[in-house]
Amino acid sequence: MTIEYLKLEPFGMELRCPEGSEWRTLDSAQLSNLLEEHRVLVIRGIKSLNKFELVAAARQFGSIQPWSFGAINELKVDPSAKNYLFTDHEVPLHWDGAFAGVVPRWLFFQCLEAPETGSGGATCFVDTSRLLRRVEPERRAAWAGQRFHYHSARLAHYGGSFSAELIQHDAKSGEDVLRYAEPVDDLNPVHVTPLTVSEEDGRALMRDLSAALADPAIRLEHRWRDGDILLADNRILLHGRERFAATTPRHLQRVNILDERRRWWHGLRDSMRIRRPEFWLAEIPIFFIPLLLLPGKVIDPASTLFWMSLLLFFLLFHTGDMLNCLADRNLDAVYKTRLSEAVYGLGITSVKWQIVLTMIAAISLSLVLSIQIGRPWLIVLVIAGLLLGIAYSIKPMQLKSRGLWQIIALWILIIVGPMLLLTLIFAASLEVLPLLVIVAAAYGALQEGIILVNTAEDYHEDREAGIRTPAVAWGPQSCIALAAALILFGGAVLLIVLYFAWQPLYTVEAWTAGMLLFVTCWLWVAYRVGQLWRRIRQLDLTSAVAAIKHAARWMPLWITATAWATFAVALAWYLSV
Repeated sequence: MTIEYLKLEPFGMELRCPEGSEWRTLDSAQLSNLLEEHRVLVIRGIKSLNKFELVAAARQFGSIQPWSFGAINELKVDPSAKNYLFTDHEVPLHWDGAFAGVVPRWLFFQCLEAPETGSGGATCFVDTSRLLRRVEPERRAAWAGQRFHYHSARLAHYGGSFSAELIQHDAKSGEDVLRYAEPVDDLNPVHVTPLTVSEEDGRALMRDLSAALADPAIRLEHRWRDGDILLADNRILLHGRERFAATTPRHLQRVNILDERRRWWHGLRDSMRIRRPEFWLAEIPIFFIPLLLLPGKVIDPASTLFWMSLLLFFLLFHTGDMLNCLADRNLDAVYKTRLSEAVYGLGITSVKWQIVLTMIAAISLSLVLSIQIGRPWLIVLVIAGLLLGIAYSIKPMQLKSRGLWQIIALWILIIVGPMLLLTLIFAASLEVLPLLVIVAAAYGALQEGIILVNTAEDYHEDREAGIRTPAVAWGPQSCIALAAALILFGGAVLLIVLYFAWQPLYTVEAWTAGMLLFVTCWLWVAYRVGQLWRRIRQLDLTSAVAAIKHAARWMPLWITATAWATFAVALAWYLSV
């Protein structure tokens, strides 16, 4: 492929590729070298990258900075925005990542829609190392040692307070750079306060800085065209945006690229992340509910059987979570960036070894337990669960992408299977097994109904990634209808079974307290999901998904509340017999 290289003034380089060229035909090592030298690279002629390709392309230059919304910041006008970044207003000079506490090395932009010619919207880059080399010694001496405090309310993906030296040394380039963000008097204002001089001298200093940063000899004005890809240095350069006409389109996508050095504890952090500790609070009741409902008070924290079973329980869940993180690393790169970066930070081979060793530990532990309690089918159940976990996440089966099979597989994997396993380990007699299977099935239906709300909110993301979840297969409205039905049915069956099978053995006080909590949580969740279904059934697809996303903020609380309310019912019986 023939590429035309054009130097930009006063700095930067433009690469003109044949129209429709693939990103993969570019040499990322060469691009890195050019970027180090020229600070800004404008690449034209490349075929538009979808979100997954965009993040993959950015990762060639370093790890991705995660935000609450994922990896990609969609820079376009939002009429409901509470921050000036998402308006047509001017954006004063600044550097990215300051409020996040982690400053990215590079910025990777893609222009989906450029402003019309003459309507504004250019992005300005200022080379601060060049400024410090050009500025008079007396002026630079006046700036040396100055420090500013920055504050902004946290209304978007950034905000808070921090302080920074005005002149800093960039170890990567070996040059001194200017770290200064101009004040913002707009939506979500940024307040800048000099810390080393008086208020009056501070205003004069800030006027002097703004005048120096306006020097055309250090400013590159980039006027966007559709399809532009632009990479820029974020440590040496400051950047801002020109105001643009409200009637013109302007849609950029930006990914921030880090170059932080991995430290020894990063591996521990990432190994923990792929085991999904955020789920543990809702998983603990799954372990205890069958044990609490078994006759004979089988819970003995002093026994090795208890701790071996608890370890086996979490080893199985960790295996499933790590498999899912590994399989979804590219999908998660866009929307769950921390998970994806944990996988890539550890390395694919390392994650695979962690999965294999965890599976070996689970199988070995199940073998010991099988021998210890004389139930050899335990190891068969564990191996079957591990195989189902592989089939759920990994191709060619990938049951999570097969509509109804996703619901069935997940129902077995995270509720029915673990509860059945624990019953087989701890039950002195298997006469109680049928009742506990019904409890597990009903509890699983209730929890799976809540999980389907999360599945429905990810409709656009899963559809874009080619993942055929129930929401993608049947539509988000039908998915929410099924969610409401499962919550109602599962909770009702659970209530009936617990009442008729266990209620006669409760004390009145324990029964009342446990059941009131469960019924309250169950009916509250059922009402909220049913209300959501009634609201969205007549809406268009986009509006329905938006409403589901809004409601799904409650999903972690719903699933945790119903889990611990069911635990409370089982605990009430356990303590009263």
